[in-house]
Amino acid sequence: MWTSGRAGNATGHIGPEFQLKPVFMNEASTAASKPSKRRDLAGRKVDFVQPDAAWKDHLVVDQEMSGKTPLEFVRLFFDQGVVNHIRDQTKIYALQKDAKEFGVSSAEVECFLGILAFTGIVKMPSYRSYWSNETRYPVIADAMSRDRFEQIKKYLHFNDNLTQKPRGDPGHDKIHKVRPLIEMIRDNFMKIPPEEHQAVDQ
Repeated sequence: MWTSGRAGNATGHIGPEFQLKPVFMNEASTAASKPSKRRDLAGRKVDFVQPDAAWKDHLVVDQEMSGKTPLEFVRLFFDQGVVNHIRDQTKIYALQKDAKEFGVSSAEVECFLGILAFTGIVKMPSYRSYWSNETRYPVIADAMSRDRFEQIKKYLHFNDNLTQKPRGDPGHDKIHKVRPLIEMIRDNFMKIPPEEHQAVDQ
């Protein structure tokens, strides 16, 4: 179908401004009959259902470990020494980065690590979603405020940057930033006596 931009003049002649404009019926009818997907989805709201992340299984362990809770198992590896180390290095980094004293306790560090563990189980688009009114997750939101979580996350550190050797130096360590954490957790693993039930992975 073709339509004109303007009609002819009074003498019946078609002026140079006359233009034929093609109109494709399929496109016109489709655009009129089908709303855009963006408009069609606008206004839809799905109620947030809080996931249940409670431990409902049982651990296959020897008699010596059978009475321990999941938290007690975690503390075998992330013991007080590891938590205190993270606390101290986080304070040091805050002084190096912003030249200010950052007060953080071992209890807050342990809570922060617990939140990170939960975010690996209950996944959301961003960290702030756990505190958002629409998707609030009380296990996390009630344990620590969003602003405090972000403060600790900003300064979280495991080693002193000033002790790192430069590239090319024989003593340069590629994993300097996490080296103490790895060694401390490895030492804690070595303290656990081997059990009868073993899991072998690649």
